[in-house]
Amino acid sequence: MALHLGDFSGNQGSPKDDEGKEVIRQFAALKRHRREQFYCLAGNHDASWADEPTQWWFRKWVDPTGENPEFSGVDARRRPYPVITFTWDTTNASIGRHTLKVEIPPVPGEQNTVDNIKTVTIEVKGPSK
Repeated sequence: MALHLGDFSGNQGSPKDDEGKEVIRQFAALKRHRREQFYCLAGNHDASWADEPTQWWFRKWVDPTGENPEFSGVDARRRPYPVITFTWDTTNASIGRHTLKVEIPPVPGEQNTVDNIKTVTIEVKGPSK
């Protein structure tokens, strides 16, 4: 199992479909794991612009909830653990660094659990001037 912490796209604009097809090509090359064993969070380079549907590219191609299997190939029924979706509205969050921790219990028979806990630090910044 893997936790991917975003930035599938490296561009400075909203990702495009050709980048999504490349993500699918790379996931298709997996040899030891199923696509559904990868849990993914959107990075800032994966985001949509204000005039686009929210997270359209990430939802279409990376598809963390399995809502677009015709594009992503994700079959949500094959996930070892159900997807936990959360929204963090930082509108009233204090400015500064915040620590987010995700801990996933081992799947039956899993022996290498070193990557089942991920901790990231996120910085909430003030409004741009």
